[in-house]
Amino acid sequence: MEKYLSVGGLISGRGVFAVGSWERVARDYELAYPEDGHAIGIGPMEGMVVPVEELDYDTELLYFVSPDRRYYFEYDQGSITISDKPILRKD
Repeated sequence: MEKYLSVGGLISGRGVFAVGSWERVARDYELAYPEDGHAIGIGPMEGMVVPVEELDYDTELLYFVSPDRRYYFEYDQGSITISDKPILRKD
C-alpha cells in the first residue's frame, strides 16, 4: 500500500487525517509552531498534546515511522508518501 497526500508547506496551518482512509478530518489555517517537539491537537484531537517531527533542513526531507511501526511517512516538497513498507529514501 502506498498513498500520497498533498499537504502544502509544513508551517501553513495544521491538519488531521484519518488513519487508513487518509481523508482530512480537520483543518486549521492559523500558524501554530511546535514548542519543545509538541503541538496542540485540533478537531477530534482537540486540546491533546501531540509529538511532532521536524524537517531535516540539510536534506529538506522529513521521514518518520508511526509508533506502532505500521506506517512509514516521508515528506518532500509539499507531499507526504505513506506506506506500509519502509520507503526508499532519496538521500
